[in-house]
Amino acid sequence: MARGTSQPDVPLNSRRVAEIRASIEDTRQYYAANSGGEFDLTFPYILDVVIPTEAVVENGNTLHRRVGDAWEEARRYVRANYPEANVDSAYVQYFDVSGTSPDAGQGWSGISFGNNVANQENVSSAWGQTVSDHELGHRIGVPHASALRSLNEDNYTPYVWDVQDRRYEVYNPEEHGFHVTTYGINQDAYGNPFDIMGNINVNGGHLTVHEKLTNSHWLNSNQVRDLESLRPATYRIYAHDELEPVYDSAEDVWGVEQTYGNRLYGLTYQRPAQRFDPDSRQFELYDQTITLEYRSGRDGLQFYLDDFILDVDPEDDGYNRNSLERELEVGQSIEDIDFGTSVYFADGDMDDFLSYDPPAPDLPWQFLSQWYDFEVQGLGSDSAGSYVEVAFSIVDLISPGDFNQDGRLNNSDVNLFRGFWNGDTSAYSTADKFAHGDMDFSGVVDIHDLWLLSEVFAESGVAFNFALAVPEPSTVAMLFVAASCGLVLVRRLSAA
Repeated sequence: MARGTSQPDVPLNSRRVAEIRASIEDTRQYYAANSGGEFDLTFPYILDVVIPTEAVVENGNTLHRRVGDAWEEARRYVRANYPEANVDSAYVQYFDVSGTSPDAGQGWSGISFGNNVANQENVSSAWGQTVSDHELGHRIGVPHASALRSLNEDNYTPYVWDVQDRRYEVYNPEEHGFHVTTYGINQDAYGNPFDIMGNINVNGGHLTVHEKLTNSHWLNSNQVRDLESLRPATYRIYAHDELEPVYDSAEDVWGVEQTYGNRLYGLTYQRPAQRFDPDSRQFELYDQTITLEYRSGRDGLQFYLDDFILDVDPEDDGYNRNSLERELEVGQSIEDIDFGTSVYFADGDMDDFLSYDPPAPDLPWQFLSQWYDFEVQGLGSDSAGSYVEVAFSIVDLISPGDFNQDGRLNNSDVNLFRGFWNGDTSAYSTADKFAHGDMDFSGVVDIHDLWLLSEVFAESGVAFNFALAVPEPSTVAMLFVAASCGLVLVRRLSAA
């Protein structure tokens, strides 16, 4: 507990020590439940530390602001007055600076740096407790729990790629349907309302499965399975936030009544994707990690792209940061390619996506040969806990343009494409659209699919018989040339 030299001398009293100890016990219980009994921490010393402050009068109020390097001054004081604490070897040095005033312009309630944690708030309040648990999460190596939200406001303009018009358009859910990710989406660093490391206006949420697997290692690869190691089937994913803390008074240790068992608490996998680089102004390949999890009392399956929770619930407009309606609910399904195989995450600093004159994104089949389809089949509970049942299947695409699937590109495939011409594929699955000539998944077989098909033949070094491709080749040929020129013209207009 730090207090300033310019303040009236108000040393720690028994009531304040009791409040701090109660906060410590809350924190220990929180991390015992999160870790499955793997992590506990104690604070053997609660010290009254005096640090330099200066009195400043603002708006008629006298503030007592810290002066200089308050953290090092506090350590010096402890070394001199409490040498038995051995402050320099501590796992965490926790500075309760609620006894001093915030710095001028201070934007934090809590801060973590190295093995140091500082809390400006009173830990006897719910907010102060939340800040404390959040900052200690950083000490054990956990980043912020983020979210991707398609905001359309002064700082963010989300776009979608219109495959029929071959251009980017400002995202409008009523016009474009529901999109999980958009170009220029807000990467909200604190946007996950389920996790203490995210939007901490909601208290006490567990760390995510992704964090427990990769950062704190409280879950292992047998409990969070790699999807590529499993056969397509229906799986039960158990809630990972139902463990109850229990205290062992003989050992002074907080643990859990029942630890994480030999159950499935999540699914994860990596996939290739592409992200737009504003410096090169091109899409570049990178790897994404997708994680699926279930939380107690929720109505479906949560999806995470790396550290970001995705909003896969079309009922949520994305504007409410505290919204808890983000799951894929029972009876709903989604394909892997529907959340961000081509992405641009905006920083909110007026970096409008179109200002970079971006090229057309690659279509998923241009860098993915297969992907997953997920369906939430139900919720339930048994002696092991509550769970969600999710079925996944693998979507295998035919080789681009090989419509008869004989392993070759030739005039037989072109002739089949002719039969698909102007076909309405809007009711088909993604794979069936592709197999019926809709190579850009637009819902209709048209001039753009013809262009893609000709590119596939050209890249394979096979002659493309244009006369076989469409019923009226001369008319379509003129449209094809116009469409190709139009693509270049749109880019030039965007650059201007």
